Amino acid sequence: MQRKYQIWIVTITALLMVAEHYFRIPAATTAARQVRVWGIIIAAFALGLGTINLALIHIERIRTQKQGWGNSIVLLTGLVVFTVVGVSQGTGSPTYTTLFNTFIAPMAVALFGTLIFYIVSAGYRAFVIRKTESAVILVTALIIMLAQIPIGRMISPMIPQASAWIQNIPNNAGQRGLIIGAAVGAVANGLRIMLGLERHFGG
Repeated sequence: MQRKYQIWIVTITALLMVAEHYFRIPAATTAARQVRVWGIIIAAFALGLGTINLALIHIERIRTQKQGWGNSIVLLTGLVVFTVVGVSQGTGSPTYTTLFNTFIAPMAVALFGTLIFYIVSAGYRAFVIRKTESAVILVTALIIMLAQIPIGRMISPMIPQASAWIQNIPNNAGQRGLIIGAAVGAVANGLRIMLGLERHFGG
């Protein structure tokens, strides 16, 4: 019975959004706008619940002094400081901006910096010429990289032109194909949920 109610709610919500987008029905527009407001409220409660759950997990880790409990202290301290400053002064205040630029931004840069090793490793495996497709990828990557540096233009003025052609024609064609495939998959998944065919929906 609970699953049936979940499917009804999702189906009605989806139909409201479709009706608002494709038909000029004032009642549907008003209802869809109200549903979006409810969605924002539910998302806010979910975020708050997730924050409380995260805090409880790390408080328990600190209490039992499990491995890495010092990191939990840092996390909870940052959570409290950013919450207090954000609520009291706003996220656009100079204090909040300074805290963000001093702590969050450098850590994000360091995190993304570690990904370069995985990217290089994946690139090395992809560029090993074993098949025709690997050779095409290697040649394409060399053209794109040479076009970004002055030595590429010194080698031949055709390299920047070839790079522009690769990005504008084959690359765009591939991206559009991916977008169309993803859109078709999203529509199919949405229909499966609305019709109750998705087994894992609703837990």
